[in-house]
Amino acid sequence: MASVIKKCEHTEEQWAKCSHNWVVRYREPGGRAGRQREKSYAHNRTRAAKSFAAKVETDKQEQTYVDPNNGRKLVTEIFKEWAKGGDRENNTRESYDYVFRNAIEPFWKGRTIGPVLPKDVDAWCDWMREELKYETSTAYNRYTVLSAVFNYAIVNRYIVFNPFKGAKGVSRAKARREIQSKIMVPTIEEIRLVAEYIKPEYKALVWVMAGCGLRIGEAAALTKASIDLAGGTLDISKQVARDRDQKPEERRVVGKSKLHVRNLKHKGEDFARSVPLPSFVAAELQAHIQSHELFRAEEYLFPNITRTNFLDRSSWSRAILGPAVEEAQLGHRLKGHWFRHYFASVCLAAGVPVTDLARWLGHASADVVLETYAHLMPDAPARTRAALDAALTAGQGEQPTLTVELAGGADFVLTLPSQRGVSAAQMP
Repeated sequence: MASVIKKCEHTEEQWAKCSHNWVVRYREPGGRAGRQREKSYAHNRTRAAKSFAAKVETDKQEQTYVDPNNGRKLVTEIFKEWAKGGDRENNTRESYDYVFRNAIEPFWKGRTIGPVLPKDVDAWCDWMREELKYETSTAYNRYTVLSAVFNYAIVNRYIVFNPFKGAKGVSRAKARREIQSKIMVPTIEEIRLVAEYIKPEYKALVWVMAGCGLRIGEAAALTKASIDLAGGTLDISKQVARDRDQKPEERRVVGKSKLHVRNLKHKGEDFARSVPLPSFVAAELQAHIQSHELFRAEEYLFPNITRTNFLDRSSWSRAILGPAVEEAQLGHRLKGHWFRHYFASVCLAAGVPVTDLARWLGHASADVVLETYAHLMPDAPARTRAALDAALTAGQGEQPTLTVELAGGADFVLTLPSQRGVSAAQMP
């Protein structure tokens, strides 16, 4: 039990009139094995000392005890501790380091975590918007990262209360709308022009990204063995990433950069996802294999321009896609990731289930697809009404046939026979 005493020559009966400080003596959780601690209070703060002693015992009993000294740790110190922990990819750690240098350390440097209040969190959010000129989506990303750090601090008993729970913070809905507003879906004519003007050895890469929804890192890691013509699928199990553990002596050696092929993020060695392979894309890949030499013994399809290493995102955007877009005279920029948006938009317009699309895109859940692409499905209510009208009126005379115009100009035709059975939905 915590005790409130005075370390002086006076007797316990004289302590009330004694001018020496009060000392709260207690043990940390763990019984006699717990470390003995002391906390001092001025002689005129008797009530505060007794209150602290009672709180310590209550917290130990309810398993919510936090060492008061833990709150003296710096926010920046705990951020680094959090970022180094866990089973994270190297590129994730590098992104956290970038966040730390730009959005965490300049504001929180020298500040301890214990006294942080919701108003301090809101002041930081305002600082990101006003001083760093962050857009809402960027500020929200930084906000969620630091909130995770404070949750980590609670779990590890540095603090009891997470100030993010009482802060206004950054609007998630506004951040989502901002992200959606930036999603640009190229037209098929624009994709054809890019494929026409891009370097011949990367023409098939354009169609793989637009026709299968691959990220550039995933497409760059494709090998001849990734193509399953019989099954009509691409097997995606690897990606090119710039996060290899690198020895100092390797930094200037060709082929020994931080660029390497590794497992998909958060996936094991044996994981692979199958993506539908349209016959048109399959034909482009076959033509590519016949016309261009493959890279290394693994037979990678798309190495870098000089064929000295893997293709990385920066080189793809700057030296390959950029010049093709300029030569095609589209009149606006076009990012490689937009090919992936094209794939998603076509699938959604065709009524592909969001769960299937999420799996093909490599997202952890359908929620990510809904948050990112929901605005690309404005025709969903019309399709739902068409399907329900057809089902509810089945058997009342003629076979109901309903046509609904979808996003992109296509038609959705639903015919349902009057007898029991499953209808067929066709996309012309």
